[in-house]
Amino acid sequence: MKKEMLDILNILTVIHFASIGGLSLYGIHRIWLLLCWFKSRGKSESKNQFSFIQTQFLAEPNHNPAFENKIFVQKQINDSENRALAIEYPLVTVQVPLYNEPLVAARIIDAVASFKWQKDKLEIQILDDSSDKTTDIVKERVKHWSEKGVWIYAIFRKNRKGYKAGALQNGLKQSSGEFIAIFDADFIPPPDFLEKTVPHFFYYDNLKAAQEQTAQSHNFNTAQDKTNQDKIPKNRNFTNHLKPEKIGMVQTRWGFLNSRYSWLTRLQTLMLSPHFGIEHKIRFSRHLFFNFNGTAGVWRRKTIELSGGWQDDTVTEDLDLSYRAQLSGWKFLYLNDVVVPSELPINLSDFRSQQERWSKGSIQTARKILPSLLSSPVSLSVKIEAIAHLMANICWLLGFIVTITLYPVIFYRLSIGICQITWIEIPLLCISSAILTYYLVYNIFSGQSYVLTVLPLLPIISIALSPFFAFSVVKGLFEKGGVFVRTPKFGFSDNSDRNYTCELQ
Repeated sequence: MKKEMLDILNILTVIHFASIGGLSLYGIHRIWLLLCWFKSRGKSESKNQFSFIQTQFLAEPNHNPAFENKIFVQKQINDSENRALAIEYPLVTVQVPLYNEPLVAARIIDAVASFKWQKDKLEIQILDDSSDKTTDIVKERVKHWSEKGVWIYAIFRKNRKGYKAGALQNGLKQSSGEFIAIFDADFIPPPDFLEKTVPHFFYYDNLKAAQEQTAQSHNFNTAQDKTNQDKIPKNRNFTNHLKPEKIGMVQTRWGFLNSRYSWLTRLQTLMLSPHFGIEHKIRFSRHLFFNFNGTAGVWRRKTIELSGGWQDDTVTEDLDLSYRAQLSGWKFLYLNDVVVPSELPINLSDFRSQQERWSKGSIQTARKILPSLLSSPVSLSVKIEAIAHLMANICWLLGFIVTITLYPVIFYRLSIGICQITWIEIPLLCISSAILTYYLVYNIFSGQSYVLTVLPLLPIISIALSPFFAFSVVKGLFEKGGVFVRTPKFGFSDNSDRNYTCELQ
């Protein structure tokens, strides 16, 4: 074999094993997340008998210091009927960005217009950049709900400048809310969504002070006061060390309307479920940085404004703002038990374009955020996990490199013997396979065994699509911003026909 060819094979071998090493680090990180998840499962708490949905103050509003400070206090409800909140609701703005969503536009508008919230404290913005019949649907539904007394209006733009980030920022300038809830078109938030999320913005430890002052005003004795205090549980989703006004965002978990629709939607359920059930849950519980997922969450308006607002220099504006806000000192909360149903892409091309955007955007965000992150005073554990989070999609590039260098490396190493291969390749491949184990274990223990039938397809699809995702990663390394390619929605659920048509809901 010529020396030049040997040199090339040597270089390819080094690149191959360096890439496998990178994938192994990713696999080790998955194992760590799984171990943390199992540990958290072991610390099971008794069933919470309290709810933020059914909340009331312990005394008349005029005499309750909690009312004056607009602090939500939860109290056990023994009767079956919901009682009206004797409090001053904070003003909430709901933003629904749309672009050519004729099959789901009416559904999401009807859903947010049905929220249980004080009418004059609920502002709904439909941010429509559409260029098709979606605009007519928006006008019709906005008119319908306006006539019913809902504070709802549409904002139409003549261009898509800034894409989703531009629409959200434009809407924010025209909004009035203290809190901003955001939903994509393919989500169906339940009517009590705001009741389950907004109270979490108010400092939990102040509940004790509010109770003590209320008890004193009603001459409760010490024993009664202690009993009332004991009735307020420590919510597992709440970080008690947070200071007032420092909770910047509350993220809820995605559910999937069409998870059983096809092999592709089952595959996506397999991949996305651990993102919420493990990653978000562990990062939140360990006070590490995690991200707003672009929808099904609520922001404090001040957090968005003081963190620089929505910016369009990445195609994942949600991830970008999340890290800027947390680096500014804001804390995020994740509510794993609040689920908002959503629709998964139903064809491979839509799935691919969505993943391409996520791959490119996360790397763009890493380029933008990592210098500030590394120089910030946050702890080393936060920095390490943030790097692992932001750089996770680099694995698509590494996987593609491993695939294209595999055959030259096999050819080059035919003569080294099985023993040498065992010492190097086998351990690396076992660690890399932890990625599959991660999905397998979570979906078994979370009761989603129906998705395991498509687990063998995961490496096949990953290899097939890795060239596209790897190219997106490379673009993310060198480009700023880019076209925000929307993912088409069809209004499908598990019960929909497989003919790719759907009635407008």
